[in-house]
Amino acid sequence: MTINDLIEVKSESAQEALSEVEQSYGLQAEKCTNGAPFICFEKSPGYWVLAQGCCNNWTCPRCGYMRARAEYGRMVHGANELEKSGETMFFLTITCRGGDMTPATAEREYMKWTNRLLSTCRARAKKQAQTWAYVQVTEYQKRGVPHSHLLSTFCPDDAVFVGAGKRRPDGITAKHDCLYSEWFQKKNVSAGLGPMCDISQIRSAVGVAVYVSKYLFKDAVFTAWPKSWKRIRYSHSWPKLPDLRGDNDAFPVLTMSDWSRVRNMRQSVIAQDVIAYEAALARLVTNVLRPKTGTCTGVHRCTEIDMCLLIDVICKMRHVARI
Repeated sequence: MTINDLIEVKSESAQEALSEVEQSYGLQAEKCTNGAPFICFEKSPGYWVLAQGCCNNWTCPRCGYMRARAEYGRMVHGANELEKSGETMFFLTITCRGGDMTPATAEREYMKWTNRLLSTCRARAKKQAQTWAYVQVTEYQKRGVPHSHLLSTFCPDDAVFVGAGKRRPDGITAKHDCLYSEWFQKKNVSAGLGPMCDISQIRSAVGVAVYVSKYLFKDAVFTAWPKSWKRIRYSHSWPKLPDLRGDNDAFPVLTMSDWSRVRNMRQSVIAQDVIAYEAALARLVTNVLRPKTGTCTGVHRCTEIDMCLLIDVICKMRHVARI
């Protein structure tokens, strides 16, 4: 069995990953727990919408899923672009050391160890005149320590093919068709990681990207990881998602001047939905106007609320309350 048999677009694992993406919409909470800023954008000529953005915090029950879908999109898009450009892609796995490694030590040092390894691999890729591009997704193993999967254009030039069931040069039996690199194994160990690492050449980079992305919707969302960690990281050369905004205008709504800009627009500004309307009302009152007395009651709640009119009303209340 090869890694391509395990990770093909039509495989059960890939389908499971696609299912995770679809299910995330139903699991996503309605409200951001971290007060993500609002964005006013032109949905179509003369039609402006006020919506709450994404706080990008993985543990937010709303934005964690939004972040996961965005990262999923970039992973798959980047893999597709690199594949179309003729790059050969590889699937790499790196792990922590064995029994002497405690979860506490791994959490504290893993980022440093992976940085060392990636810097060494980048230098090797340059020496080999090889493109350096990768995406890395990190997850917890059952033993409580991290390991990472990487989709990359890099493979050490000393790598040799080992068939499934055959012994690698280090004496370990290969579980699937793989490439063994003595250089890569030694650099993992010298970086502080474990010797149990793996490289496989892949047939479908997009299929692997879809497969790996399932970890973003499982352990990544709602798992409290150290602040210094990056659950997903890209090289600078990994293709970015295209800008889909086109010619439409947009601006963040953070300060009183931003709210005034919304109020003074000639066009109506519609709240994206009831949740966005209520959150915008609360933000305007508590974070921007900061009233000392009085409350805002009796305002009609509607998904088609004219936000310009709402802001005018709130500003008048501010004057009456002598804020």
